Amino acid sequence: GHRNIGYIGGRANAYVTLEMTAGLKGALAEDDLAPNYESFLEIDRGEPGNYDRIAALLAQPERPTAFMLGRDHLGQYFYQACRELKLRVPEDVSVIGYDNISWPDAGEFGLTTIEQPVAAIGREAVALLRRLAAGDESCRQVRLPGELIRRASVMPLAEK
Repeated sequence: GHRNIGYIGGRANAYVTLEMTAGLKGALAEDDLAPNYESFLEIDRGEPGNYDRIAALLAQPERPTAFMLGRDHLGQYFYQACRELKLRVPEDVSVIGYDNISWPDAGEFGLTTIEQPVAAIGREAVALLRRLAAGDESCRQVRLPGELIRRASVMPLAEK
């Protein structure tokens, strides 16, 4: 039901950010949703002004009804801004993170997230490195599915 979805991700020129942004744009296009790039924000972790940029995005009168966070730790800024703007998650705005790696005290917020299969990623990386070191040039791209960890931060638009 969400038609206007924002994105808050990491450093603009980082490979992971570029891939995540491209993936989100592709997913939105598959669902015939036109991305509003005014609602896409890329920030450097630890840089001054991150909170202010997220708060300004959330304070827009036509803000998205849902946000995707490129990393769960960005939820720290997101929830702080929501609290100060008196926005309720998920009643006023839904949010989903990515990686299931949080910040201190995150447990109270119930951030829904997509968990990366870190053990499988490590095993596949080592296996690929071994094959490359042995001269195997047939190494392929490996895709590993993430797992949706449902918590309390997403509400279908119809229930709002």
